[in-house]
Amino acid sequence: MANSTEDSAAFSREGANWFWETVTLRDVPEGDEPFHQWVDGVHAELRPHVRDNCYVNLSTDNGPEWRRGVWGRPEKYARLERAKADWDPYNLLRFNKNIEPAKAR
Repeated sequence: MANSTEDSAAFSREGANWFWETVTLRDVPEGDEPFHQWVDGVHAELRPHVRDNCYVNLSTDNGPEWRRGVWGRPEKYARLERAKADWDPYNLLRFNKNIEPAKAR
């Protein structure tokens, strides 16, 4: 049986006690490196204290393995794959942090 609290949203908040987001904004691209280093440093400092799951829309896509874990439990990801197969079997809506449609069995 599904855990109603964790399964009430596509994104995972299991085990989360807080939510954080780091944003930097600049008007010009020149001189960005110190700001990138600062953001990377913040992330490195917080990394030991954060979970692999997150609110997907406020994150950077870190590849297929990351995408499989970011939504939480493998069972939830499998349900999202099945939903994608039902609603978007041709994967037309793929220009995001994409979930591939489940393969027909």
